[in-house]
Amino acid sequence: MSDIIEIPNFVSRLYADGIEQRIVGPKTGFEWHYQNNVTRYLDQVDGVEDHNSGFFHMVYYEDSWSRDDIYHFLLPLFLQIEQSAGIPINKLHRMRMGMLINNKKSDHDEPHIDFDFPHYTACYYVNDSEGDTVIFNEEYKGIRDANGDILKPGSFSIKHRCSPEKGKICIFPGSHYHASSKPTRDIPRVVLTINFS
Repeated sequence: MSDIIEIPNFVSRLYADGIEQRIVGPKTGFEWHYQNNVTRYLDQVDGVEDHNSGFFHMVYYEDSWSRDDIYHFLLPLFLQIEQSAGIPINKLHRMRMGMLINNKKSDHDEPHIDFDFPHYTACYYVNDSEGDTVIFNEEYKGIRDANGDILKPGSFSIKHRCSPEKGKICIFPGSHYHASSKPTRDIPRVVLTINFS
């Protein structure tokens, strides 16, 4: 049995349309922040640019970010996870909106984990786009190097690919390394990532 849950049409069409309009609709005024590397805060690896840039909006982060109207608008989506996926919710750790655009890169981004403690990751797809979420067989085992950095496996094998479809959610144990992919056309890939335990 797979530990990855995909649920198409996770919320009503009316709610899915409302989310899309509020986030990517014309004249929304939704505030995006540029990040040179969307999977980590370092801009370069061995002096080479990653070209892994994108945009984000932190909706919620462990009580340190204000809960604006978008947080309250998205909260019912988060609370629906327990009922629809059967995963008990104890704590919300983060809600982060991410937008990736075509940068002529066809491969997936850097495999990563969001947190180094037991949790779940849920990816809710705000719009129809390209750019699969790639989930790998390899999992974080709590091992760090001498600098305290997470020690990653030497290679990764793909366990599952989840294609972005408006209203779909993909939920998996956060210990699995995963990566986003950029769209290859000019439609941005907009995903709400929710981390919870």
